[in-house]
Amino acid sequence: MEVCIVGGGISGISCCKLALDYGLVPFVLNKTSHPCGIWARPDSEIGVWDRLETTTSKYLFAFSDQLWNPDDPVFPLWSQVYDYFNNYMIKHNLYQYFSFNCEVISIERSEENYLVKWKTQETIHEKIFKYVILATGRYSKPNTPFKNISEFKGEVIISGHYRNSEIFTNKKVLIIGRNVTSSEIALEALQTAASVTLVFRTSGFIVFKKHNNYPLDMQMTNIFFSTKPTNLISSIQENNELMKYACKTFGNPGKYSPELYIDENSQSFQQQYFNSQNFLDAVADGRIGLIKGEVEDFYENGIYLKTGEKIEADVVVAGTGYLTDFSFLSEEIKRIINYDAENANMPTILYRGMFHPELKGLAFAVPRMTPVGGRFELYAEICVRYLLGMLDLTEEEINQGIQIEMKVRNNIEEKLSFSFIALKQDMLKLLGKNIDYDFIRNELQFSNGPVLPQFLYMDKPEIRELCFEVVREIKEKFPFIEFN
Repeated sequence: MEVCIVGGGISGISCCKLALDYGLVPFVLNKTSHPCGIWARPDSEIGVWDRLETTTSKYLFAFSDQLWNPDDPVFPLWSQVYDYFNNYMIKHNLYQYFSFNCEVISIERSEENYLVKWKTQETIHEKIFKYVILATGRYSKPNTPFKNISEFKGEVIISGHYRNSEIFTNKKVLIIGRNVTSSEIALEALQTAASVTLVFRTSGFIVFKKHNNYPLDMQMTNIFFSTKPTNLISSIQENNELMKYACKTFGNPGKYSPELYIDENSQSFQQQYFNSQNFLDAVADGRIGLIKGEVEDFYENGIYLKTGEKIEADVVVAGTGYLTDFSFLSEEIKRIINYDAENANMPTILYRGMFHPELKGLAFAVPRMTPVGGRFELYAEICVRYLLGMLDLTEEEINQGIQIEMKVRNNIEEKLSFSFIALKQDMLKLLGKNIDYDFIRNELQFSNGPVLPQFLYMDKPEIRELCFEVVREIKEKFPFIEFN
């Protein structure tokens, strides 16, 4: 039985492998000429630049059955990421299931199946599938909420389209947004630009990729914390506790600039930002200017804020995020999943973001942004098992899950979100998986380490062997950490 998988990025690769494991034949439609999504820079519309590295450590950003090259840095460069996933596809002989340069143009229900249409150059193809998995990722479509970009006489660059700093040579560069991509592009621009200014809307606490030379994501997914009971939906109180911890650990960002100051006693939601020390140092010494305000739109010489203030620029980089694009779905499917094309965080209302009881045979493998190791495989396996009717879930439980999703979406002002620890626990429960903590504590001597992707699939003997190998490498890499 074939399963159509739309998207050949990391999620699509995971779904392809898991589909094979469960006896399905994958039929992967990939929009570009290379797999690996945004990490395939040669032709990726939304991609990477030479010095871009991951924000997740390689030990968590990994498949359970393939380790990284020990010589690769803890936060690999884009080219090393591409090599890793390309080698995975070769190892499991996945290329034979991929069709490249195939843009899906529509998916609609056809009785109990799905009619999928796609185009290659000028040719339209169509095929009926019983099962379909959407693995198109969260970076499908740039979010540029401005009406008058065409009036700007300078150049506008979507952050995902940035490739090198030559384009900034002797220019006044204005960057919209304060996310990790915007801040890293600002640093790149310093090499050639006449001036660099970053405009951002909200303050928030800062976290670094490392704390005391140890990856923060490995600390956040510590086994001890990952086994504690926690609510599925995070509260404002939990957010405030995290803010206070971050300020205690990394300092109040106001020490770098008054524009970045946050009230540590605030009872309102505080945004989290990944910023590098180099970026903050450049802000502190004035090499990167900051303007706090909300951009209203463009005019011929730059942008203007909602306050009416105008800011001139030669080049504007829009680091305003991305939207998940499901525009190719039929209107019926969009209605059922409550598709909101402009909602960057929750564009759909599905059980844990993956499926809906009215759409048998259709699953969404678009993992939430969390540092959970092995999340791509977990999402893929849940989707595949859902299609095959192998999840122990009642329709009532699915509907309750959908109501929770709607509650989170509708409480934007309260900034409710899903706890990544609870999500991981929930996914493991769905799959009937139990992590062997006794083995981790007694055999691996690793009870104070992170939950690695390999730990999720320890029931396989070959994965247990890899556990020893990856734990040994981590202990050698971080000898100053007491892991047990």
